[in-house]
Parts: sequence; structure tokens; C-alpha cells
Amino acid sequence: MDRLELLERVLAGVAHQDVGAATDRAEAAVDDGDPAMAAVAAFAAFWAGNHDRAVELLRVEPADADACAIHTVVRGLVAAAVGERILGDPFAGMAEVVAPYATDDRWGAFVRYAAVEGAMADARLSLAMELMPPGRPPYVVWAGHPYAGVMVACRARLDAFSGRIADAARAFADAPREGAVGALLYATEALVAGNAADPETLDRCVGMVESADLPTLDHLGRGVFLLVAFGAIAHGDTALATRCVIRAGGDAAMTPLTIIDRLLSYELLVSVAVDAGDLDAARAWQQLAEHLDGERAAMPTLWRIRSRVRLLGGDPPGAEEAAQRAVELARCEGRAVEAAEAEIVLARARIAGTKVAEATRDLREAVVEGDRTGHRAVRRSASRTLRTAGRRLPPVLGGGWESLSRREAEIAELMIAGGTNEAIASRLHLSVATVRVHASRVLAAFGAASRIGLLAAVNDWPGSPVVPSDLTPRQADIVERIAQGWSNQRIADDLGISVKAVENHVGEVLRRWGLEQRFAVALEWWSRQS
Repeated sequence: MDRLELLERVLAGVAHQDVGAATDRAEAAVDDGDPAMAAVAAFAAFWAGNHDRAVELLRVEPADADACAIHTVVRGLVAAAVGERILGDPFAGMAEVVAPYATDDRWGAFVRYAAVEGAMADARLSLAMELMPPGRPPYVVWAGHPYAGVMVACRARLDAFSGRIADAARAFADAPREGAVGALLYATEALVAGNAADPETLDRCVGMVESADLPTLDHLGRGVFLLVAFGAIAHGDTALATRCVIRAGGDAAMTPLTIIDRLLSYELLVSVAVDAGDLDAARAWQQLAEHLDGERAAMPTLWRIRSRVRLLGGDPPGAEEAAQRAVELARCEGRAVEAAEAEIVLARARIAGTKVAEATRDLREAVVEGDRTGHRAVRRSASRTLRTAGRRLPPVLGGGWESLSRREAEIAELMIAGGTNEAIASRLHLSVATVRVHASRVLAAFGAASRIGLLAAVNDWPGSPVVPSDLTPRQADIVERIAQGWSNQRIADDLGISVKAVENHVGEVLRRWGLEQRFAVALEWWSRQS
């Protein structure tokens, strides 16, 4: 049996949660004289959760270029579980090691994939992006093999944890979903949905994972429940998140998990304890996390844990300092989701320290970036955080009705009906200044600069617009363009007439319809369409 055939069998065993048989196959090949299979066996041992055995297998010296390459990338993956203190830094020079490998064949595609998987497992997300192969993705080369779905999930998770939530949602849309790998893809989609603030998709995917009822006997099974936990906590479902983390961890120390997964699990449990005001529980989980102090992958998360606990313990300055460290470290590694969470933690510390203006400014910047990338959970968390200080975020630009508060939606309805700021203020017993603030948020939510633009934004353009019979053809053309929010200059340019001519036609329309304002003309046109 050649190397590729054996690799295919080992990966099939991993995909079907039959990692014991997969490891045995690879180790038998080592005994038969192929040291490259030691790294493949170590890969299988990693997925089995047998990290000590994986380290032992990696002590077999590779004998040729292919063996050296696969040894290096698997060493990176195993280091994510046991730490650099045991295996050193396998990622130094990894880009040069994988550079000769294209995705023209399955062996090369696997080397590339394993390098990315390892870098991501070690929370080196910027490096993982650099290691992504040009050309066809590895999962395309491995299409038809049961492990291909794991490669799809790898790419989607990389996009998600890097903050590119919209890209992650597209990464696995058409991937087949069967068995354990299918559950992994649903769990990955749950992670994305939680960060995209999409509760319907989150609930659907969680249901599919629960119906699969995977055993947590290996890295694949545990990873499924961790991904669901991270998606659930992003959406604020602490009960589901806690259940899944405990199930994945296996014990209080979370020993079967990689270093970053352990830290993220500890942080989730600390966060739940902090929300409950339970300082003793928060410190108990922190104590476990502190055992990983000094591990590079752990540090951004560990500093967030410290910030949360310090704030609950009544030390806002210490909490702010820790959160700032967390933001800086996460950004350096391209860990965008973690950096955004650190911004939330930092804002809470600043608000507690009466630095409300700074908290508001930085959170607004984080929310703008989150809106751009589809990471809408940032807006949810930021809104809740700023609410404690009596501050609010601007609505999502172009977010429409869903991005408005109840009061803003009420004012939007009155604006659409033609109410002026003064009339709305009188009706709702508000100040005119307050109505103006709400009105600007309404316009921003619909991506409109004016009330006429708002009319156009909230109405569907008719397929065959009704032409007013009491206007001349030229006047009808102009009124139709006014209803779309066009300026006189744009109308003139479009119709090939002067601005003065447009003004004269608008004046005549106002006279014929007994109106006084341009907005009223647009409102009348829209009313006739219905």
C-alpha cells in the first residue's frame, strides 16, 4: 500500500471517529520501514486525543522531503495541544516548508491543509491565512473523500475566528453533511450564525447537532460541541454554551482540549460566573486558566479572563489594563473575534471607571468593523454594554426596520406619513431636538439622506408605475424622479433640460396638486401607486 492510499485510509478513520484503527494502520507502516507514516500516525493520535503518543511518534526522524514536510505540519498541530515547551516552535519557517506543495494532488493538498489546521489550532490566524494555498482549496482536491468536509470546516472556522463572518457563511454552504463530519459542519455553521446574530440558523444547526448525538471520544466529537458553545455564547445563550463546554471538556481541567480551546472554555465559564456575580466561581475557573500562563496561544484569552475577574472584584483600573493587553495581543495574531470581545471587556472596565466617552468611541469603531464583516454579535454585545452607561450605538447603515428601536420605528412611520419634526414632537410629547436625533438615526438605518429618500427606501419600486393623469408627460417624468429622491440637477441632466425648467415644472405640479413642499409631491406620487 503506497503512502497516499494509506493516508486516505487514515483520514477516513478520523472522519468516521474510528481513530484507533487509523492510528494502528499508520503505525504498522512505520514498522514496515516508512518513517513518513510516523507523522501520519501522530496526526491520527492527535485526533484521538492521545497527545503523549503523538509526541512520541514525532520523535521518529523523517527520511525524505515528503516525510519532513508532513512531520513539520503535524508537529505544529500537536504543539497546539501540548505547548511549545515540549515541541518548541514548529511554525518557524513553516511557510518555506510548505511552499513547494501545490494542491494539484492529494498529498500536497493535505500538507497544505494540515499546516493551516495546525496554525489555526495554535491560534496563529494571520499565519494560517498566509499558509492557505493558492489555486484550488484542499477540500476541492479531496472531494468525494469523507475527510473533505473537515477541510471545509477548517476554512470556514478560519474565516469566522478571523472576524470574516460573512465569508465564513459562504465557505461551506454546499458541502455534503453526513455522519460525524456533517455534525461538524452544522456546528461550524452554528458558530458562524451565533456571531452573525442569526438565531434562526443557530437554532436549526444546534438541533441537527443534538440529533446526531456524537460521542466526545475524540477531537472531532469534542470540537463539535465546542463550536456550538462558542456560537451559543456569542448569541447570549449561556445555558447551552455551558452544557456544551462541560461536555466537550470531559473534566474540570479540560485536559483533552488544545491550549486555546481550554482557555476559551475557561473564559466562557468565567464569563457566566461573572454575569451571575459569583466571584468565587470566577476565580476558581481563573485559577485553572493561570496554569497556562506563558503559553503564547493562551495570553490574549488569559488577559481577558483577568480583566473580567478584576472588574467583578472591584478593580476597574486593573481590569482596564488587562483588557488593553488582551486587545493588543489578539490583534497581533489576527484573532479578530477575540479582539472584538476584548473591546467589549475593555469598555465595561472603562464604564466602571467612569471613562464613558472612551468606551463609547472605541465600541462604535468596533461595531462599524463588525457590521462591515458580518460580525453582528459585536453590535449586540456593545449595545448591551453601552446601555448600562445610558449610551446608544448608531443604527446599522442600511439596516432597515430591524435596526430601529420601538421609538425610532414609531417616528419613522410618522415621518413616512409626512409629519414634520415639530408635529411629531407634539404628538409624542418629545422635544424637537429629541425628534431630530431619532430622525437622523432613522435616515441612517435606511441609507437615506432626506425624507424623500426615506419614502423611496421603504417602498418597493412598482414594475409599471402609475402615471398621474392630471399632469403633463414632462411633469409626470419629473415627479417620478422626485419620488426616487433625485435632485433638480440630476433630473435636469437625465432629461436634458435646464435646472430652471425643472423648477418651473415642480412649481406647476405644486399648484395643480395644492401642495407646498417637494416631500408632499413624493408622498402623493407614492400614494397613487398603491
